[in-house]
Amino acid sequence: MLFVTVVSTWKGPMKFKCKVHHAETPTDLKLPDEFYTENGYPVPESNYEMEILVMPSTDDPELKPCLHTHLSKDGKDFVCYPSKLNSEKEAHHFFEIWCLGVACALAFGLEGDLDRLKKKAGSLDKIQGYVNQCYSVIIQTSEIIE
Repeated sequence: MLFVTVVSTWKGPMKFKCKVHHAETPTDLKLPDEFYTENGYPVPESNYEMEILVMPSTDDPELKPCLHTHLSKDGKDFVCYPSKLNSEKEAHHFFEIWCLGVACALAFGLEGDLDRLKKKAGSLDKIQGYVNQCYSVIIQTSEIIE
């Protein structure tokens, strides 16, 4: 399954695409156990992890951490989200939030970092409304491809 999202910013549209991996057991996880434990989470018994296929990039070393990616066991970029995702629907929802955060960081610098946006908005679930209102950053299109 693929998620494809286009985010509209003042810098123009930004396209994101990921492949969703459903790990049914801990041995199926693509991200290393340390990714979860070092971020304060237990290694999930099952999870949905998102391998990044397409995303905008930056050469700015200050903004690299704002992309919120993590390397898998085999060196591929994945969306950084150490909390357990229970369904494809949850994974898609978070992917959209992650796309908004990355687009904001690339368009507005450190002020647009996802962690800062979460604090300003009050929660992850409020980020979409917050960035729409405060930064005019919106999801232009978002689709799930089976």
